[in-house]
Amino acid sequence: MDIVIPGPRTLLRLAKLRDQAFVHDRDAFGKVAAVSLVNGKREEKESLVTSMQLNVLDYEFPSTLMVLFADRVVFVSTKKKLSHLEDLRATAEAAVAGKLPASADGDVRGMAALKRAPLAVELRARAKSGDDDVMSKLAEEIKAAGGSAGAGVGVVAKAPGLGDFAKDWRDALEAAGVSTADCTAGLVQSMAIKDRYAAEAMKQAGLMSAAIMRKKFHEAFTTAIEDGKMPSLAELSKAMTEAGTEDPRTISKTLKGLDHDALDIGLPACVQSGSSINVDIFKATPSTEKLTADTAVFSFGARYRSFHAVLARTLFVNTTRSQTEAYKALTEAHGTLLEGLKAGSVIGDVVKEARAILSKGVPGATIPECMGSGVGVLVEEPGLRLTEDNTRTVEEGMSFAVVTAVKDAPNEDFKEGAKGNAGMKTFCQVLADSIVVMSAADPHPTFVLTNKADRDLGKVRFYLEDEEGDEDDDEDGEEDDDDDDEEEEDVGAYRDQVRRSSRIKEAVGDTDQLRQEREQRALQLVKIFERSVAERRAELDKATGGSKETPRELAVRKAKPIRAYDSPAEYPVSAAPNRVFVDKERQCVLLPMYGQLVPFHVACIRSVTKKEEGGRTVLRINFYGPGQSAGKTCPPAMVAAMEQNPYHAYVRVLSYQSKEGRNLSHAERLIKDIQKRMHSETAQRTERSNLVKQPKLLVNRAGKVPRLQRLNMWPHISGRKSVGALEAHTNGLRFRAERGEILDIIYDNIRHAIFQPCKKDLYVIIHFHLHHPIMVGKKKHRDIKFFTEVMESAQSLEGTRRSMYDPDELAEEQRERNLRQQLNKAFRNFVQKTELVAQSEPHSSALEFDAPSRDLSFHGRALREMVEISPCRDCIVSLSENPPFVLSLDDVEHVHFERVIYGAKNFDIAFVLKASAVEPGQDEVRMVTMVPMQHLDTLQKWLVDVVEQLYTQGTRAMNWKTMMAVAREPSFYSDKDEDGEPKPIGWAFLMDSTEGGEEEEDEEEEGEAFEADEDDDDDDDDEEFDEAVDDEEEEEDDDDEDGDEFEEDDEEEVADWETMERNAMEEDRRAEALDRERSRKEGASEGAGSSSRKRPRDGGERSSGKRSKRA
Repeated sequence: MDIVIPGPRTLLRLAKLRDQAFVHDRDAFGKVAAVSLVNGKREEKESLVTSMQLNVLDYEFPSTLMVLFADRVVFVSTKKKLSHLEDLRATAEAAVAGKLPASADGDVRGMAALKRAPLAVELRARAKSGDDDVMSKLAEEIKAAGGSAGAGVGVVAKAPGLGDFAKDWRDALEAAGVSTADCTAGLVQSMAIKDRYAAEAMKQAGLMSAAIMRKKFHEAFTTAIEDGKMPSLAELSKAMTEAGTEDPRTISKTLKGLDHDALDIGLPACVQSGSSINVDIFKATPSTEKLTADTAVFSFGARYRSFHAVLARTLFVNTTRSQTEAYKALTEAHGTLLEGLKAGSVIGDVVKEARAILSKGVPGATIPECMGSGVGVLVEEPGLRLTEDNTRTVEEGMSFAVVTAVKDAPNEDFKEGAKGNAGMKTFCQVLADSIVVMSAADPHPTFVLTNKADRDLGKVRFYLEDEEGDEDDDEDGEEDDDDDDEEEEDVGAYRDQVRRSSRIKEAVGDTDQLRQEREQRALQLVKIFERSVAERRAELDKATGGSKETPRELAVRKAKPIRAYDSPAEYPVSAAPNRVFVDKERQCVLLPMYGQLVPFHVACIRSVTKKEEGGRTVLRINFYGPGQSAGKTCPPAMVAAMEQNPYHAYVRVLSYQSKEGRNLSHAERLIKDIQKRMHSETAQRTERSNLVKQPKLLVNRAGKVPRLQRLNMWPHISGRKSVGALEAHTNGLRFRAERGEILDIIYDNIRHAIFQPCKKDLYVIIHFHLHHPIMVGKKKHRDIKFFTEVMESAQSLEGTRRSMYDPDELAEEQRERNLRQQLNKAFRNFVQKTELVAQSEPHSSALEFDAPSRDLSFHGRALREMVEISPCRDCIVSLSENPPFVLSLDDVEHVHFERVIYGAKNFDIAFVLKASAVEPGQDEVRMVTMVPMQHLDTLQKWLVDVVEQLYTQGTRAMNWKTMMAVAREPSFYSDKDEDGEPKPIGWAFLMDSTEGGEEEEDEEEEGEAFEADEDDDDDDDDEEFDEAVDDEEEEEDDDDEDGDEFEEDDEEEVADWETMERNAMEEDRRAEALDRERSRKEGASEGAGSSSRKRPRDGGERSSGKRSKRA
């Protein structure tokens, strides 16, 4: 491994240590003239000197001496080792000359120390033989620096160093008569504040520690309990420690960016069980006894780039009431420590508050005096011990290993002779997490490094059914199994991915726990509300107040004046003075008026009609003018002309008649053709007007390019289908269609990359949701999907009477399973290779694919259809149907659950978007309707625990168009209205409806409000869906377009919901009967599977067979 010691970061760390020793904490360092750190031969146990080298240099240098003076630092070692410090010396020389380095890793303290006084770096090589006098001269320099006061040198008394190198240095000090003083306390305090580099390393160590807990120990524990094969605690601990040395990419997706070589074990894994547990996780060792099915404590600490992060968790099987109450108090005290250790607080005061909670919640238990310590280069930094008598103030950059524990707590539910937790007279519980203290102004004053490891009671508690009970229940047969399955499905969203059987299940079914979870969720919502209000107010302060310009408004503003001819001399020669003439080249119509031809540009013409009256052909031409609605089809140039000249005289209508109608018919056809072409060109220009220019794709021509063949793409580039290959290049992806079309997607433009494997559905999908839309064909799109079909979306049912044991049917199912596995593997390999390619590009943002969480999936009506919606890490998606539904969670300002009524079967979800995320012409509220009621608690828990998103619920549907007009007012997040009267802040007024304050409203009035709002949502969803369908059918419909698209259709009033449902069902029955009759007549094999809706020809959209079920 190449040793790279960056000069700027190391110099700033040395400057901080210099100020600590000679300015801020001179007493802790013994008021010495210099500080000496000598590292001799390697020692089995890491010494404080080695830790200091790692803290300053990030590497250990054996047989190396570092002496720190007030104005310089001297390194003594071999030439080879000193060569790694040349960058440090060059940086120090530049700083002495006045050229300070950039603030490396945000080290503000180090930069301030270096600005106060520069620090020189001297490298002195010493021969291995030790014959030279380098050390003697350095000892004389220390003596001279001490002056008449005789100040000596600071050393680490308990780590003098091993070997001849360290002995030579001690002899040199003794020969020069330099006195020594122990500076251990000062060195320990100097390591308390971490820079950004150290904090990031500790974050990665925390992710690794949490992954070992979640992916390794959790599964090993549940498997052992389920199978009844109990390993010894020592064997299990050894297996968990060895798991910490595995390649992190094989453990969890969150560890893909970790450097395996920089990863090490900081605190070996220790598994304890039973009632005799050592709650001091730093000194605990596993015994040779076997694991027991009662209480287990797991502790582990990973080390990444020399920095540690530790955790501990307690898992339960069949808890007693006393254990449950104790664990609740333990988590409350633990949360107090995690939140209380913020910048400005006193360590002793926070510990005292946490101990008071434990004393009250777990009476009779022994509470350890020390509730953790500092953590960093040392797994346990004694200078930051969490005790009541520690009066040190917490500072930004400090890091702690918080250990909350109770020992020998009395079990009030003890039963003599009982097994498991009920048979223990006393019990122990431990929780430990590592945190880094952030800025006091940060929304999260403390960052929990190991928060990925669950500590909620519902996720660490299991129920193990007795074997006798299983035998007694065998008489019930399959009914009990079905009930168990249903119970597990209800809570499947929050269970861990481990093996389950009928003997082990999570304890989440009791009503008391659900009530307690909802009460705890309400408390969390209050905190989220306060943070949300602060964030929204900050956004309003930064807002410029300007409104966004729609693409059409931009086109109108940039439109050029209408001008067909500069003079009559440019009129076509073939134009007759008494006939209507159309000049296709100039897009102009020459109309005879009083014996002269007057030119009118086609952009001025609204519509043209021709009809026969009394043996004559009449051509009627309608023009645009002020005072009437221009409509969406009016050219931007004409809109600009009417806005600039509203008081000019405009021609409204001109009519021409002729006995011979051929010329007028020809003129009508040409005018409509020009209008169609002009509208198409205007639409394309409008689409492209606000496009963000993308960088050019850098094609990888040197190495092997990751590639997926025979993929379908949506939306289609051209025609009815786009099939081709997807390639991952240096800074983006390229799709090469079989017809030769090319589409490039740059990595930096990808906001969400989602890989959806095939699990009981039809497609394997790779989906990209972009920051800025790109042109695909003639329209711009933000969502690009690549997929392949695993099985046919529809098959013929005519004459297929097969047995369930038919060998052909079984073989076909096996082929489908094999194909599904092969495609999932191929797509997964492509995704992993693409991530590596994107990460290797220094100028590209890190691309990381996400996957939908099927355990949290629910069905709802989004974009007109009932679809399966799955949450991801940063968004919620529905990708199987077209158009896809993608909603970024970062864009959501508020979530409101509508129609949450006791006894109802479903409810609606309104996602209110932030003002900055709403593009011109788009809805400010995204609706997902008809969600089954059993998903309500699951979704609300996910929003609070995972997303930390504020939500409210109510019994009525809201009129969001009216409400959003109020929500966008500047005073919305104020506590007073325009008249100075108190009012609810932000969305707080919706919280009242959560408590049932609206239930006394008139039912009829409530129904009317719901119907009106539902109709609006239907219209909005229909428009978005129709637009996507138009994209697919655009190419085949081009030849059938005519001038009718310029005429506005009348909107029909939507009937109430029940009438719509009845009409839809009746229409489905008629369509199915018609299809069956047509199939019998034509003998088409595909007629039996046809649906009432047009099936896509490329397999890109799943055929549903019937209309989507709405209730």
